[in-house]
Amino acid sequence: MSKLTNFTALSTDLTAMNDPERTYLPTNVAGGRVRAACWGYESSAATTSGSSIALAIIPENAKILQIHYNHEDFGANAVLDLGLYTRDGVIISDQLFISEDDVSSAGSNTLYPSASATVGKDMYTTTSEVVLTATASEGFADWAANKGFSGFVLYALNS
Repeated sequence: MSKLTNFTALSTDLTAMNDPERTYLPTNVAGGRVRAACWGYESSAATTSGSSIALAIIPENAKILQIHYNHEDFGANAVLDLGLYTRDGVIISDQLFISEDDVSSAGSNTLYPSASATVGKDMYTTTSEVVLTATASEGFADWAANKGFSGFVLYALNS
């Protein structure tokens, strides 16, 4: 593989690749397959504060690129947390991706989960198979019944 030339600057990853002691990019960064997991949720009864809704299973070593969701108006003082749980329903971090997102009126949100302070520098990578989970934030209002919540997560895998 030849070096990159004639660019004003290179990303941190490509600088490492251009180094004389070349560092090859992991396959979930370059050449990995992007996958999508979609979800839709609508409860027939009010979702009580503290309830957790399993949205999508994300495999081990997945680099999470983007999370996008749409929601209807869940009611006054309704708030959403978005995080990860194990398949057995044990909390890894219920507010890992967003904490106390106001869902009292219809809207949408797009997240680019980063493991560092610089978005895009180090996208969040799972260390085990996990479940993307929405939680009706504890201590806030219950979510109204018959309201829709849908979205997708994009992630890259090695194969």
